[in-house]
Amino acid sequence: MRKLIILLVALLAVWNVALTMNLVEMKKDASKPVETNYREISTEFQTDYTELIDVVRTKVVGIVSHGAYSDTFGSGVIYGKADDGGTLVVTNAHIVSGTDVSVYFANREEVKGTVLGKDPLSDIALLIIYPEFNIEAFTLGNSRLVKEGEWVLTSGCRSSLDYNGFFSEGIVSSVNRTTRKYSTEAAIYDYDMNLIQTTAGVDSAISGGALVNMNGELIGIVNSSAAVFSSESSAIEINEVKLVVEQLLTGEEIHRTLTGFFAKDLKVLPLYLKSAYQVDIALESGLVVTDVSADSMAAKAGLLIGDVITKINDIDMDSYQTYREWMYHNAEKQLTLEVHRGLDTLKLILTVEEPPVAETVND
Repeated sequence: MRKLIILLVALLAVWNVALTMNLVEMKKDASKPVETNYREISTEFQTDYTELIDVVRTKVVGIVSHGAYSDTFGSGVIYGKADDGGTLVVTNAHIVSGTDVSVYFANREEVKGTVLGKDPLSDIALLIIYPEFNIEAFTLGNSRLVKEGEWVLTSGCRSSLDYNGFFSEGIVSSVNRTTRKYSTEAAIYDYDMNLIQTTAGVDSAISGGALVNMNGELIGIVNSSAAVFSSESSAIEINEVKLVVEQLLTGEEIHRTLTGFFAKDLKVLPLYLKSAYQVDIALESGLVVTDVSADSMAAKAGLLIGDVITKINDIDMDSYQTYREWMYHNAEKQLTLEVHRGLDTLKLILTVEEPPVAETVND
């Protein structure tokens, strides 16, 4: 028994020494500074948005238009190259109040810009600059392919004098959105602005900036003045921008055939609206007339709300985009419309009136 007690005491002594040594080591470790990799982890962390912002950042610019009494601030996008090697910049027309314009880049460079032209109805202005450094233009997307629910990014410049990039993400909440535009310069309501509506946040300084899809393609020009709801933002469809820029590049007046009617694409019209407009269910495409301006050539020709236009001068109006392209390129003064009213098919003759023109700036 005595030997057993001695053995137990010895074991306890050894255990006590071991515990004491472990406690000493723990105290030593606790006194050492803890090494972390937080900074390394945060800088290496990448998402689809961080990569997208890296692509977009250098293609968005700040715009300052120097007026006689004050300056106007906004944003712009690098649109492409001119035939003479200059760089084209697109922004909103309401930002460009005069011909003296400065363009600010993410690399803090400032370049003087020349206004090639601006169109008050679409609110698009075209500038040209000649930077002494390399810049890359946006890849232009196709706004006809934009879908509701698609993730998008808006980008602009909140402080143009010290390029302060701004980015906001959201989803496309509505496509084929239109808002009737009145221009004090053109003095007419006879124009629908084609918009993409999103949940991405913007403010007035971001106007003229970029709306891009997750591929980094430019699908719209942000327009803060056209927002339908305060919680959402709007951008001018890039397909419409292409049509305007194409004509502004010529240095001539913007031409549009303003017919006096407003319409929606039959293919995207909800079933309940087709029923409300009493559209023939056999029709698969066309333009559903949603409004007719009083005293317009459409009203004088007898066009009515609910009519479906399937052809203009034998050109199939298979989509609203087809109509918009025709509107910018038509040169005919007399239009023959094939119209479906209920189950009846009519031919209406419209005489084209002289449209308002864009403001152009000559060197």
